[in-house]
Amino acid sequence: MPTVTSIGGGASLIFPQVASGGGWFTEIAVGNTSSGPQVIRIDFFEANGANVASLTNITIPSHGVFFFSTESAGSGVF
Repeated sequence: MPTVTSIGGGASLIFPQVASGGGWFTEIAVGNTSSGPQVIRIDFFEANGANVASLTNITIPSHGVFFFSTESAGSGVF
């Protein structure tokens, strides 16, 4: 029987597809609406569940926004 593992926690968001290449790219914006800084991470996975890349220890200041684009990340990452 296969083992099911949990990704993230209660506050996790999961996007089913991130495009990169062939003229397509994905942009992600994460806003912090709280009055204090927040630390986040973004993980990218292959269809088989293998981790491709991770962005860790991203600190978003109070009421700030973090932007990420697969286009600016470069083709070697995705």
